[in-house]
Amino acid sequence: MHHRAFSFFPFAAAIFIAITVLLHAAPPAMAEMPGEPITVSSYVKKLYARAVDGDADSQNRLGIAYEKGFDVGRNFKTAFAWYSMAADQRYAKAQFNLGLMYMDGKGIPKDDAEAVRLFRMAAKQDLPQAKEVMGRMYWQGRGVRKDEEKSFEMFLEAAELGQTNAMAALIKLYAEGTGVKQDLLKSYAWLATVETYADLPKFQHLQKDIPALKKGLKEAMDSGDQRKARKLAETYIDKYGRK
Repeated sequence: MHHRAFSFFPFAAAIFIAITVLLHAAPPAMAEMPGEPITVSSYVKKLYARAVDGDADSQNRLGIAYEKGFDVGRNFKTAFAWYSMAADQRYAKAQFNLGLMYMDGKGIPKDDAEAVRLFRMAAKQDLPQAKEVMGRMYWQGRGVRKDEEKSFEMFLEAAELGQTNAMAALIKLYAEGTGVKQDLLKSYAWLATVETYADLPKFQHLQKDIPALKKGLKEAMDSGDQRKARKLAETYIDKYGRK
């Protein structure tokens, strides 16, 4: 395998940092414990009834409703309380959402170490977004010691579970040999896979750059590796691409 010198294009960094973030509005005054929904939404009423009965999924969904202000007044502390109840039942999505609240300091003081603890618990249950965010925590050294190899491992596990932000991160890591041995074939294959998701809102601004990045990767490979890269891309797209 022969690779010519490869310089990762500056715009590709935007792919790596493409993440979904929570809203950053300042939290209003809030009750400490969950309260009755303030609207007549039948959906929220049903959620509330199931949540009070201890259903973890409903508790998590009610937490989302209060965090985002869906059919109820936005209330971060109430969202935190519902997430906590579900997380105490080892519900992975709630552990992840609670971790995000600690990471962003929504209604509570920021605490990266506690966020990492929660993300790890969710990741152990194979929640793709938890593995992806752990990749970022290791990459940035937030709540953990910076570790590029562990960052790569978490991104790879998340990507193999279909997490698209993690797929995008692997393009950069494989291309530059960061946290893993450089492998332009795999970088190209993951890029081709991400291209199948390019019409998603979070990737739309990168559509015009993908062809140039693919060209740059191919130019850094000899003809034999280019053929291998195309074949590997077909395999990745079939396994991980958008259906």
